[in-house]
Amino acid sequence: MPKELNNFEQLLEEEALRFDFQKHQQAKENVMNTLDSYKLIGQLVTVFVPDMVNVLIAATKSGHTSTDNASSSGKKSSPPPHLGQGPTDQGPRLPDEDMPTIR
Repeated sequence: MPKELNNFEQLLEEEALRFDFQKHQQAKENVMNTLDSYKLIGQLVTVFVPDMVNVLIAATKSGHTSTDNASSSGKKSSPPPHLGQGPTDQGPRLPDEDMPTIR
């Protein structure tokens, strides 16, 4: 004599018959693809971020050392003199009579 199912067991069997295994598999694949994408991004961050930080630190250190050396040497930097400019920097000047003319 077969065992009679109670209401909860009947409901469980009905739910199992209505369960769509194809949707379950598709959802599982979507979750795995998303996790793989996050894993790839994590690996890229692990590889490139420390190197980028090292480059930024090196650039910052090199920028400070060049300005520190200029200020510690005690010399003030002056702009390079412009050839042919007068003391007022208002354009080219005529050669003095004492200077030989280059032609």
